[in-house]
Amino acid sequence: MGGGRADGGGLAQVWTMASSWRCAWTPWSLPSTQSAEVRSGAPGTESGGSAAGLVLTRFSPGAGRIELCAGLVEGGTTPSMGLLQVVKQCVRVPVFVMIRPRGGDFLYSDREVEVMKADIRLAKLHGADGLVFGALTEDGRIDTELCTALLAVCRPLPVTFHRAFDMVHDPLVALETLISLGFERVLTSGCDSSALEGLSLIKRLAEQGTSVRERLA
Repeated sequence: MGGGRADGGGLAQVWTMASSWRCAWTPWSLPSTQSAEVRSGAPGTESGGSAAGLVLTRFSPGAGRIELCAGLVEGGTTPSMGLLQVVKQCVRVPVFVMIRPRGGDFLYSDREVEVMKADIRLAKLHGADGLVFGALTEDGRIDTELCTALLAVCRPLPVTFHRAFDMVHDPLVALETLISLGFERVLTSGCDSSALEGLSLIKRLAEQGTSVRERLA
């Protein structure tokens, strides 16, 4: 579990498993090639796709949300607003839009941050039901300053912290930070190559998430 920079293939390889289709599953229903969604609340699944054809022809009937992105080869990037509009016309579940201006690491320049803020505003304008993003510091911690700024632009929509979580230095500390910031969900494979292999950590994260939320309630 290193810092905010990802090497050429690791993260992207995880994201593109299962025929470039990814789902986030609650910890008690985990397929071996997918990522888990750590959250409190009722069970559900989340499907993600990078093209309208995928969403329309391969949308999982049991999915409770769609995470919409482009550039799956790069681990997922911000989709076009045209894609968002088409998908919104064709599905009846919430669509969460990925906000990530490029592939690679999760360290962003000031210009990239401005792009992310603009993309958030556009996604909200075009009907996004939630946003998905992540930002880390060079030493593998949550970039609380940037996340706070982006969360302010996202409100009142719910926000998920994406698989940048699997690059953090200390997952348990990171989760508590994200909850305190106001993130509602975290996508993770338990900082391992698959959710099944990372299941032990995912269970610990789920338990901690419930405990932290109860403490903050």
